[in-house]
Amino acid sequence: AKTVGPVAGVIGHGTGAIVAMLALSRYRFTENAVLIAADAHGTELLAAELGAVRSLLIHSADDEIASLHDALQ
Repeated sequence: AKTVGPVAGVIGHGTGAIVAMLALSRYRFTENAVLIAADAHGTELLAAELGAVRSLLIHSADDEIASLHDALQ
């Protein structure tokens, strides 16, 4: 982000949503995130560290791999 200039947002899908959360908690390079089918079980503490990052969560209620409950947590 320092090399290319301001970053408008980050998008993560599945495990990539966790990677996006981790990068944001460590480097805070943007204030916007889109998390698609987030496989976020066990990331509650990480999510708490994000603070005021605006996030859009896109997830199917019948996802058989990543539960909606875990993504909402």
